Amino acid sequence: MFANLFGSVSLRKLAVSPKRKTTVAPATSLPDRIPKSKSSLNLSGRAARLDVPSVVIYFGSQTGRAEALANRLFASAKCYGYLPSIKDLYKFDPDDFLTEPMVIFILSTYTDGGATDNAAHFNFWINAQVEPGSGKLHRLLSGQRFAVFASGDSSYADSYNAFGIAIDGKLADLGGSRLVPPGLGDVHHNLDDDYSKWEATLWAAMGTNHAPLEAIRSVRTSKRHLLPASQLFRFAVLEVLPPRSVDFALRLQKQDKPRNHTASSGYLFDPPTLLLDSIEYIASPPKPAILHVDLSVLPNCRWTARDGDTLVLYPENAFETADAIATLLKFNLLQWVQVIPVAGTPFEHSFPSPCTVLELLTKYYECTLVTQATLRKLIDYATIPAERARLEVLATDAAAFFENVAEPQLSLWGVLVQFPSLEMSLEVFLHIMPLLQPRYLTLATCQEASVSVCVAVPPSETFTNINSHTGSLGAYFSTLSAKKERAVQLAQAAKHTLMATVDTSGYTLRAQLLPAKFLAGDPSNPIVLISSTSGFGVVRALLRERMRPPAASSKHLLIFSCKNKSQLPFDMELDSWRQVIELTLVVACAADTERETYLSDAIRANMSLILETLDGQHGRIFVSGKMRVIDEVKQALLDGKRRHVGSRLDDESVAEAWLLELMKEDRYVESTQR
Repeated sequence: MFANLFGSVSLRKLAVSPKRKTTVAPATSLPDRIPKSKSSLNLSGRAARLDVPSVVIYFGSQTGRAEALANRLFASAKCYGYLPSIKDLYKFDPDDFLTEPMVIFILSTYTDGGATDNAAHFNFWINAQVEPGSGKLHRLLSGQRFAVFASGDSSYADSYNAFGIAIDGKLADLGGSRLVPPGLGDVHHNLDDDYSKWEATLWAAMGTNHAPLEAIRSVRTSKRHLLPASQLFRFAVLEVLPPRSVDFALRLQKQDKPRNHTASSGYLFDPPTLLLDSIEYIASPPKPAILHVDLSVLPNCRWTARDGDTLVLYPENAFETADAIATLLKFNLLQWVQVIPVAGTPFEHSFPSPCTVLELLTKYYECTLVTQATLRKLIDYATIPAERARLEVLATDAAAFFENVAEPQLSLWGVLVQFPSLEMSLEVFLHIMPLLQPRYLTLATCQEASVSVCVAVPPSETFTNINSHTGSLGAYFSTLSAKKERAVQLAQAAKHTLMATVDTSGYTLRAQLLPAKFLAGDPSNPIVLISSTSGFGVVRALLRERMRPPAASSKHLLIFSCKNKSQLPFDMELDSWRQVIELTLVVACAADTERETYLSDAIRANMSLILETLDGQHGRIFVSGKMRVIDEVKQALLDGKRRHVGSRLDDESVAEAWLLELMKEDRYVESTQR
């Protein structure tokens, strides 16, 4: 009954017979399944001599951790001159195993100290060999050397690394020669560190006097693989097979979740909680186009939000962008890669490992916004002197960068296509390119199970232009909308089958919530609101909250800066608010038919009213906009306070102490819009 598990020899007495023809195909090794031009070494000639030692690496893995460590060991073995192969224990074949002179096991411990699902066959076989009366002890593996690294969780003390330790003992009982004591890795603390120390011990015990293969040495020293002198080498990149572990996807979902108020790289492992509900493109010239996006909250998700909170969104890059970059730099989008941290260097997994190159370029690396720092790192990889010289100008001359990159709003692809001689390895790219930057969107409205955002976008025809980053957000939401429509169609077509449920994975968002810093507060306290166009969403949410019954009875002063009065957002809504609350609106237009008025001018003209609100009525002030706007407002407030108290221009202590006191009392609050 077990013949299908182990071939023809599962429970019969085994004899070492190299000539025996196995009934189960041997497990495919890593170099056999990766294109020779990409991942395998040229083993012809001197490298293919019979004296090149072979080593077989077996892994027993449930979630992929042990499999990832086996990939690391495979790469190390190649570098040290061995001829390695890597095998999934699910395809364990006793006939092959008994002829292998050197084997290394990377084993995870599963439920109650037992074997992982893929190692169950092997576990059954080896238990049958060591059972009393088998007569196989101390002779079956007498010609084999072995080593075991066990991976477990020390929080389960009773079964910590029990499976790996047990297999190590049974291999020794069957006559195998132990290379090193079993390694004990703890996923609860630092598995990478535990493994690195054990691997160093292993190679030392094996006497690594074999020089690295010439192919490895020549690849690592070629120009396209070398990092700039200023760039710390933090991780190596391996090309690996697609993960075969049963619960690989679950491991990523169980990573530690990021704190709700931060935008750390931990978001990469946080399962999405928002689904795209609908989008509406609204164009009403001369006002800029708006994309109204409705999002629904997944059922049973812990989600607390209110109007004015910030959605920290990590949008995916377009497939077309990733494909264009990969084609230019000769990356294989479908290749799976795994990173190995370099010992002694600071490194955090900023993306799941392993994953595909396509996932890296669409989900985890910034392929839209370009900075001078990015261009500076590209200089070393331009192989044509003229292109190198031009990159140096753009990276060092702010005026040239603004004219050629910033003002035309070029994306990374829009820049790279102008320098076709660029050559770099994927490992270099992942070191020098920035990670995906978040976009900060203000929640316009919040309900129990849904939220809405309004995004200023260029004309919709620019969404598909991958040379520019202006339409990237519009393209992202449009792509999600198309994926949702497709998922619904597939579910409707399969409504009479088990596949009738809509697959929502294609239109989920990776996002976090950043709570607003400003609360509506006591409705009887007056408020001064100062905002630019980019920060108006927060101000709008705050005013809407102040109008909820019972509406605020205090005064509200809104100083708003925009290009011209015709582009005043929500102008009709503002008019309706004046009928509910006492609202004074001051519009500062930088370009209009009337005299130019800047935000600082408007603050200066209304400084008496501002000071009366803050000092006389113990009111509050809220400033929203980009950092440049906030700095301008602060300076205008300080200047106005100095003039009011009659202090000298060189005596800033009085005004600064006043502003500092407002901040301490939470009566001055600012919201920076990226």
